[in-house]
Amino acid sequence: ASPAARARIQPASSSLSRPRSYQGGPFVEVFSSQGRDPLQNTKVTNKKGVRKIYDKGVRGYVIYSSTSASARLQLPKDDRRALRLSQPYFAVQVFVPSGQAFSVAMNIRDSGNTRRRLHFSTSFSDIKATPLHCQIPLINLIRGKWLNLVLNVADFVRMNFQGAEFQHVDTVEIGGISKIRKIFTLRDEPMRGEGAR
Repeated sequence: ASPAARARIQPASSSLSRPRSYQGGPFVEVFSSQGRDPLQNTKVTNKKGVRKIYDKGVRGYVIYSSTSASARLQLPKDDRRALRLSQPYFAVQVFVPSGQAFSVAMNIRDSGNTRRRLHFSTSFSDIKATPLHCQIPLINLIRGKWLNLVLNVADFVRMNFQGAEFQHVDTVEIGGISKIRKIFTLRDEPMRGEGAR
């Protein structure tokens, strides 16, 4: 149940301020570490350990969560709002140091408007599913190098929630010690490559 990773993807440049119809395009950028204050539209738990730094590996600025697995980056910032990301592939350009835990949790809606939760983590060893919640291990997550972690959300919903069909992602939480460059969705399955560009 490991997700596809290491996809070669061109840098995204779209914005959530674009009309929802834009989700018919090839990608939608959800978060970027560029700009003056990239965290302004995110909710950050344990803010002291989360900051923007320059990373020589990508020759640009990234968001570095340096404290512990308790640090969380949540999108959107306002709990009353929803991202409504309808593209089936969810991607994170991420660097996870050796020996560190990492997780991605998302609240989704299915075609019947039922709210469900997918939680991917390196701390899980087995898939555990209830009708509304599913824990999925990130068994093959590569550490110590930049990669594009790509999750086929539509497939995970279909495989783990009987009879459910993915509609959209409402909220996303990224946890653990890591560096984040971009978060985005994709309309089509990406080609496999050798890391983030």
